[in-house]
Amino acid sequence: MNVLSWWPNVETFLKIAPGLILLPFTAWLTFKKIGQKATFSYSITYPNNSEPRITAGILTNLKDKPLVVHSLYMLIDKDLMLPIAEYNPPLIVKSMECVGVESPEVSAYVCNGEKFSLDFDFEKSLLQVYAITMQGHLLCSASRVTSTNLHAYMTGTRLICPLREYFNGVIYNDSVLYALVYETADNQTHTAFIDRGGFISGQWKLKYNALPETCLSTPESVTETIRSSKLGPLVPKFRIYKLHDAVQPGLPNKAS
Repeated sequence: MNVLSWWPNVETFLKIAPGLILLPFTAWLTFKKIGQKATFSYSITYPNNSEPRITAGILTNLKDKPLVVHSLYMLIDKDLMLPIAEYNPPLIVKSMECVGVESPEVSAYVCNGEKFSLDFDFEKSLLQVYAITMQGHLLCSASRVTSTNLHAYMTGTRLICPLREYFNGVIYNDSVLYALVYETADNQTHTAFIDRGGFISGQWKLKYNALPETCLSTPESVTETIRSSKLGPLVPKFRIYKLHDAVQPGLPNKAS
């Protein structure tokens, strides 16, 4: 066969080949722009002073165009409609992005003019989340986010709970004996801590950063040591607050 006889066909194919290769990608991009699609993850909070409500919601727009949301609600067993959030002006979720959703606190729920309690089983009920958009009611793929406490209970694992002790907004731990609150030359108030070894940390940038352990028995002895040492002229205005016992450390005490 003469090569020249089929070369025009090859040349034509080479011209259209790039388009054939890009066709699936182009179709995928077009699909991402057609219609609406979103997911919604959430938690359920049971406060002591208010009714259960949807919290920690995340609405994700899965399309490559903005999603305009006027409100969100949960349909329970195809019978009850629970409002989650309303937006005026509308909430705009950018393409392929997500936003946080938090429902406001509720004193009570009313259905058909009577008080209604959300005491049904959230685990066994059919829960559907809808977003009201310019194109109608969009059913979101919804999933409940299990809290760490509930997950630990259901799996039988032990949960480590962080405890945080603050003094003047600065965190400290069991190694701290005293809080040292002082004023600098520019009339700024700072909070430093003196630990069981006498070292000073926290909001402290002065050259001298330690006290002898022998003076740590009482707030008065710490105060006297600072005033009679080289620190005295550097912190003429200060106060010492006892946070833990210097001899026998006990349980963490909250300070304010």
